[in-house]
Amino acid sequence: MDRLEQDLRRVLRDPPRSPTSAADIIERVHAGMARRRTRRRAAAASAVALAVLLVAGVSAVLTRDGSPTSADIVPWLDAPVAPYSPAPPVISSPRPTAPACRGTDLRLVGVDREGATGHTGDFVQVENAGPSRCTLSGSAELTGLDGAGTRVTIPAESGTFFDWPDMQERPATIDPHEQATLTVETSMSCDGGAPASTTSYRRVQIKLPDGTAFKVADRLDSTCPFRIDTWYRAVQPPPEPPEPWPTLQARLNGVPATVRAGEPFDYVVELANTGSADVMLDPCPAYTQALAGTSADYRLNCAAASVIPAGGSARFAMRLTVGPDVPAGPAKMLWSLHGSAVAVGTEITVTR
Repeated sequence: MDRLEQDLRRVLRDPPRSPTSAADIIERVHAGMARRRTRRRAAAASAVALAVLLVAGVSAVLTRDGSPTSADIVPWLDAPVAPYSPAPPVISSPRPTAPACRGTDLRLVGVDREGATGHTGDFVQVENAGPSRCTLSGSAELTGLDGAGTRVTIPAESGTFFDWPDMQERPATIDPHEQATLTVETSMSCDGGAPASTTSYRRVQIKLPDGTAFKVADRLDSTCPFRIDTWYRAVQPPPEPPEPWPTLQARLNGVPATVRAGEPFDYVVELANTGSADVMLDPCPAYTQALAGTSADYRLNCAAASVIPAGGSARFAMRLTVGPDVPAGPAKMLWSLHGSAVAVGTEITVTR
């Protein structure tokens, strides 16, 4: 994953995995569902989520030494820093396992259904109705009535599209009145293979090792192989670090419509303070600017502009040299402060 995509995901609060293009869309839908299943966390994507902005504004023309021709623009500071690397999240240790849950101590709470991009998940939720903590580990046997009305074991592959390790603790060690979840996936969109004919089962159940069975669905249809997860306990993901600049918004000015591979170009980033208090740039933040495969990290010129007044803004001259190997054509550009959701982007055409 290139630097630009990492920063995009950080700004949009998307998970730091997944391949590219279409899978990126899947990942975002996937992330949204995972958040809904953990009581719809309030820390949604920031309002500065990257959009393709057609930026028009004051031309940012710099002299050779990086000094702007306009007096109200803070000169560019040639002060490179190390690429941004967020601190790893602090993840709490999983609960120690307890005696295995007995079927007689479990109560079926319900089955939720959600779907995305051709995948459907049936989330079987059971509650510990017993007197003490217990552990549900591994998976369960999936059974259903076939076309002849015979109850059979449904062949199922392990793992599902809806796995979300940061929000699912395995095995599921649950206290009385807590719930554990098992996911059964059906799909009409086979990853990495051509769909086969649709297979259907009626009165589908999951069966625990002690023979206890819980109903999953009246009917399940799948064109692709059925899949089943292992039991998990839903947990809150690690808390996100506080936003250091909650009242700042970034804007782009003077970004050229076209740039040439292997050459620098100049533009301006305006940091607007929407709050009622001055923002002190202390410590002085660093920023990332990226275009396609090109990425560069610098320190802001805080010596020339250390305060952004309430309701005001400061304009900083920027310079980025396009990598010589960047292909010709439209490319996304991103500018963002390190460790912050203060970001802005646009689209530029690269020529060679």
